[in-house]
Amino acid sequence: MEDKAHQNDKYDSLIIKFLAKEAQPTEANELEKWIASSKVNEERFEELKATWTLTELIQSDSNKAWRNIENRTLKKNTFIPMAFKIAASVLLIFTLGYFLFSGNDQSLAPVQLLTKQSTNELLEVVLSDGSMITLNVNSKIEYPATFDSIRNISLVGEAFFDIAEDKTKPFIIEAEGIEVRVLGTSFTINSRSDKEQIVSVESGKVQVTNKISNEKIFLIKNESVIVKKNKKEAIKSNLKNKNFLGWKTKTLEFNQALINDVIHDLSHSYNKKIVLSNGVIGKCQLTAKFENKTLKEILELLSTTFRFSIRETESEIIIDGKTC
Repeated sequence: MEDKAHQNDKYDSLIIKFLAKEAQPTEANELEKWIASSKVNEERFEELKATWTLTELIQSDSNKAWRNIENRTLKKNTFIPMAFKIAASVLLIFTLGYFLFSGNDQSLAPVQLLTKQSTNELLEVVLSDGSMITLNVNSKIEYPATFDSIRNISLVGEAFFDIAEDKTKPFIIEAEGIEVRVLGTSFTINSRSDKEQIVSVESGKVQVTNKISNEKIFLIKNESVIVKKNKKEAIKSNLKNKNFLGWKTKTLEFNQALINDVIHDLSHSYNKKIVLSNGVIGKCQLTAKFENKTLKEILELLSTTFRFSIRETESEIIIDGKTC
C-alpha cells in the first residue's frame, strides 16, 4: 500500500510539473505512457488538470498563491503534497467567495468569477474588454468579471471568439487538452468530441498549445488544427470547409458537395445526429445555398430533390434512398 501511495504521489507531482510546463521531455513521455496505461490514470490526470485550470483563473502563479495561504493558515514544517496544495487553495478561494492572491503583496483582492452556459439556443456574451463570444448549444465558459494583466477564460463545448485587440494583455482560452493564446482575432474552438479538438481561424493569428506534447502550433486566417485528445498528434491544414461557422451564421453553401459532407455539416450546424441508412446515397452531390433555413426545411428539399425518405427517432434522423 505504501509503494502504491508513493507511486501515486510521484505521478501527482509529475502531472503538476507537466501542467506548470516544467517537465522535461523524458518526464512528459513517461507521463503520457502512464496516462495511456489505464482509465483510472487518465481520470486522475483530467481531475488534476481541471483543478489546475481553475487555479490558473484565480492566480497565475500557484506557488505564490499557496504561500499566501500557507503564511496565514498553516504551521511551518507541515508537509502537504503539491496536488493537495492546489486543491486546498481552490477550495479556500471559493469558500471565501472568489479571491485573487496578489504576487506582490499580502492583501486579498476580490474578483468575481462568472459562468455563462447555453442550453438549446446560441448565447452571446460580451466581456469587460469588449471581446464577443458566441456559445454554441450546450456549451459553457467561465471568466473573471474584469481582467487583470492576462485575459484568461475556460471553455467547455464550442464557441466563436471575436477578441478585442490589446497587445499588453494576451487572451488565453483553456479547453480540454489545449491552450489557445491570442492578441486580437476571430476564431472557433470545438471541444465537443471525445477524441479531438478543432481550432479554426477566421482572421488574425493564434497560438495553439497541445498540453500533452507541449507543441505550439501557429494558425493564421483560413487555417485550422485538429488536436487529438490525450495524444501528441496535431494535424494542421488549410480551412477548406466554408460551413464551419454555419451554426453561428445560419448560412450553409454547397457546391457539388457529396451528401456525406452535407450531412456532416447539417449535423454540426443544427446539433442533431443524422445518419444515412444506405451508403450509396452518400455519393450523391448537392449544389445549393441555405440562409436562415430550419433543419426541417433543408431535409424536405433533400427528400424532394433525391427522393429520399426521412424518419426521425428520439436520438437521430435517418435518411434512406436507393440511388441519386
